[in-house]
Amino acid sequence: MAVATQAAPPAVETPSPRSRRRPLLLVAVALVGLAAGWWLLLGPGSGGDDAPREPVAGEVLALEPITMNLADGRLLKVGLALQLVEGAGEEHPVSGSVALDEAITYLGGHSVAQLTPPEARQKAKAELSKRVAERYHHEVLEVYFTEFVMQ
Repeated sequence: MAVATQAAPPAVETPSPRSRRRPLLLVAVALVGLAAGWWLLLGPGSGGDDAPREPVAGEVLALEPITMNLADGRLLKVGLALQLVEGAGEEHPVSGSVALDEAITYLGGHSVAQLTPPEARQKAKAELSKRVAERYHHEVLEVYFTEFVMQ
């Protein structure tokens, strides 16, 4: 006689509470990663706002005119004004002595004939502005001639 045996029903495994939390943890980590990526690449932390900005003009420091010798023995009376960047001189005051020294050094090497044409004066002013800005660690944007008399 054959005895019929019944197969046992398949055992149903109930997931442990630990294995149910794993997908939620993975989703949470993915969301945090996406948020951090957005913040670094596209958001306020992307560096787009930290890009160097054009300096903002601050006050103008007018200097007393000086008279100097030119390379050809003639005289130049020049007055200068320094266009400072906003906030320049907050840590230490900006004096005009460095700018005057640079003006004497640079302009004194020219002759009246070299400085007479208007284009030559503009070129000299642009070069003097560049030199003065470097000497003042870019706290000066530009140099203006307030007086320019050759004799």
